[in-house]
Amino acid sequence: MNKKATFTSVLKNALFCFILLFKQIMMKKVLFILFQTFIFFHIYAQDSIFARKIICDLSSPAMFGRGYTYSGDSIAAAYLVNAFKEIGIQPLTTDYLQKYGFYAFSMEGKVQFKIGDRELSPFNDYRIAPFSSFLNGNFEIIQIDIQGFNNETTREKFLNKNQYDVKHQLIYIDISGKKWQEKERKKIVDKFLASISRKTSLNGLNCLLIGVNDLPVWSLGATDFERDFAVIYVRAELLKGKKKEKFFISFDNKFKYHNTQNIVGYLPGTQHPDSFYVFTAHYDHLGTMGDSVIFYGAHDNASGVAMVVDLANYFKKHQSPYSIVFMLLSGEEVGLKGSIYATLHPLFDFKKVKLLLNLDMQCGGDEGIMVVNSQANNTKNFYQKLVQINKENNYVTEVKSRPNAPNSDHYPFSFHMPAMFIYTLGGKIGGYHDFTDSCDRCSLQHYTGIFNLITQMVEASYSRNK
Repeated sequence: MNKKATFTSVLKNALFCFILLFKQIMMKKVLFILFQTFIFFHIYAQDSIFARKIICDLSSPAMFGRGYTYSGDSIAAAYLVNAFKEIGIQPLTTDYLQKYGFYAFSMEGKVQFKIGDRELSPFNDYRIAPFSSFLNGNFEIIQIDIQGFNNETTREKFLNKNQYDVKHQLIYIDISGKKWQEKERKKIVDKFLASISRKTSLNGLNCLLIGVNDLPVWSLGATDFERDFAVIYVRAELLKGKKKEKFFISFDNKFKYHNTQNIVGYLPGTQHPDSFYVFTAHYDHLGTMGDSVIFYGAHDNASGVAMVVDLANYFKKHQSPYSIVFMLLSGEEVGLKGSIYATLHPLFDFKKVKLLLNLDMQCGGDEGIMVVNSQANNTKNFYQKLVQINKENNYVTEVKSRPNAPNSDHYPFSFHMPAMFIYTLGGKIGGYHDFTDSCDRCSLQHYTGIFNLITQMVEASYSRNK
């Protein structure tokens, strides 16, 4: 063997050993490294550099998508508690945590889908609905259209004719054809898919394989009750001429009680410690689709969390006459569960809150910001102040307005206090609810402008509250 070949072999072995060693590192050590770097940026950097570090840490593979697989949300919570401690934020509970829980699905381990000898790419070629029951085996497919499936008599005749075997056959419904894109027929499709997501059982059917042109957004909605069937979306073009092949599908998905936590800290006011401004952001995301796909969640919502931590850093250095609460919430992706729990179990007097500002999706912003619930009687003055400050300083392109909606964690609080929700419009961001929502795709070009707009609005409102 020549020296070049020997060197190449040694290099390959060294790389292999390094990968093994890295996989064996305990998660605490990973968090320690991340947090030590956080301390450096906390001391030596500000604004978008500081935020970028937090976004990259929270959207790193070590966080497993901050969801309900591999304890991702709890790993992120430990990191964020340490961040609050380092800044000097005081806890509102003994350990900053408001603990609670809910039932959720946890898709861990290997995920496979093969048509004959071809293995499909998870998420790019197929997407398993997060509420799906586990599946493992070789299957044949039998095809039926939506009308036939929806009609119970027709469906039973079809299944009997094809001698349906739950252990060896899957039902395939193709909705990729042009006819299903027509307005009226699309309504049928949408109604069908919505009804499936609400069912707990399909009367003995183990799985629906749905052929589509465009794979749907991966969402954790409708995952709070157990099913005995799976739904898998697949690109229909991959099945052309392949319907007689053997299909191998394997994944595990456990429905179990998930213990989680909100993170709550505060800075006491210098003059009115019993009155509050509140900043919120959800730190949870979608987790993983098995061990194949991590949803990093940089824009949604590591960016909002980073801004709340940055605001904590700012108000520690610029003391407020009013107490300021910083709440980082879990369970948003499964139906605002963290914010609902927080409103049912208040840790401070909601009647004394001057304003709650929820920050979700803060990357990008080329087209300005949207302020949700900005025209309520108890919020419109704050919105008008944002518009005025922006007009004077040109921090963002535009400060837009829309009515209240249950689209983020401000909503449960809005029944108890003035609450608004800010998100960015346009600009460079990763895909929504997609593994491409990564730190490198998160533009912070407008971050400092938005940050300054928020801090100046809050500080300008102090005098109005006297």
